Amino acid sequence: MFAATTADTLSVADYALLKKAPSSIPSCLDLIEPPTSTSWAPDNSSLFIATESTVQRYDPTTNILRDVYTYNGAGGIQSLAPKDKNTAIFAAENDVHVLDCSGSDTKITQTFASHTSPITSLSLSNDVTLLASSSFGQVHVHNLTLGSHTVLRGLPPTKMDSVVFHPHSRTRLLVASERQIFIYDTTRPSNPLKIITLTEATTGDIISVACSPFSKTLVATATSEGFVALLDLEKEKSLVRTVNMKVTLSTIDFTTEGGAMYLGTNTGKVLILDLRLLDKPPKSIVISQHGNPVKTISVQKKAKSSTDGNSKAFITNATTKSSVEPLPSGRRATSSASTQSLKAASRVAPSPARARAGKLPSTTTPIQRRGPSALKEAAPASSPTAGKTAAALRPKKVLSPSRDPLGNSLSGQSLRYVVHSGIDLIPLKARSTNSLKSSEEINQLPHQSKLRNLLPKKPYPLGPRQLLKLQP
Repeated sequence: MFAATTADTLSVADYALLKKAPSSIPSCLDLIEPPTSTSWAPDNSSLFIATESTVQRYDPTTNILRDVYTYNGAGGIQSLAPKDKNTAIFAAENDVHVLDCSGSDTKITQTFASHTSPITSLSLSNDVTLLASSSFGQVHVHNLTLGSHTVLRGLPPTKMDSVVFHPHSRTRLLVASERQIFIYDTTRPSNPLKIITLTEATTGDIISVACSPFSKTLVATATSEGFVALLDLEKEKSLVRTVNMKVTLSTIDFTTEGGAMYLGTNTGKVLILDLRLLDKPPKSIVISQHGNPVKTISVQKKAKSSTDGNSKAFITNATTKSSVEPLPSGRRATSSASTQSLKAASRVAPSPARARAGKLPSTTTPIQRRGPSALKEAAPASSPTAGKTAAALRPKKVLSPSRDPLGNSLSGQSLRYVVHSGIDLIPLKARSTNSLKSSEEINQLPHQSKLRNLLPKKPYPLGPRQLLKLQP
């Protein structure tokens, strides 16, 4: 689901509604205090909302917002990062607190007091074992399992606006400061692996950073002057594309599948930017009827659970069950003898140079293969039994079409077809490797010119290499 907040409202919508691009999304709740940070729990069961004095949890199934914790310290809560559905990590002043929300008595179980200035941003790694926190000129990486922390070096003495762990890499960390992005490997904290500086065509400082859930190298940044910069982390010149939204932006995030982006504005609207149609204006959705700025945008990620394995097991069981169920009454069941003959035909591939001779019942004496002329002379025309035997031993007709309907070349050899009982026009070459196909299926196989009709109407979400082709 998609959640957006303003200073006094919370709006929640599903992706089916957002794809229709409604003109506005009504608010589901009124907020008493302006939110400072929002984030979905890793299992997408609830939405955590932080204000300066409280930590709240919203249940989308019941549309109820409950206060989880009240903070009475100075400075107020500025950032929030849920570890699981019952644990939230928030930053207030110079400290980072781990909050246990599992019972009725909510309490702080751990505190990290390593910063010397107010904390501005928090981020958890994809396995929720590493926590990054930023302040003026400092970024600390806390190992929640070992209880240790590391200080990243090589940063300028400026405000660190945002820290984001990459969703595809546990130790890759992105740090945004003014007009630069520092890319770190937390196992090598001495220096950044790469520094990306925005060009002069992109004005304003970086206010938000988002990583694509589809591409491992595509990153988007939003500036205070309304520019969106698309970056490729592996390219030498990382800037792929710059889009001027011509409106002041407040936050940015990718959609779940990674094919579009949500842009929060200071005018109370959310813009949907389709990465396949960057030259077209984005779709606009009104969040605040009073024009209050969009404070936060939170998009549910794909939760890691065992549902995929259960669904696969369910599909396997359903397939096995359907294979042993009887056929519907309107359908005639195939006899076992004919089924076994078809299976034998699919296993044994005859020689393409000559046709297959018929088989006599097992009670008769096996007869050796002879040429057509010898068979004709050996069976008298007046004897009915001999006529049946000759008919049974007569080779099948071999058709040699002038052109291969599959459009393939068989190294100068003609593709031959044999008429078999119950199956028409089976290619002998294809019989040995492919499953049996009817003549109607063979004629409907696509040619090169019709291949584009079978492609999906919409391409897959774009990566950096595809975005390079969209540059003017």
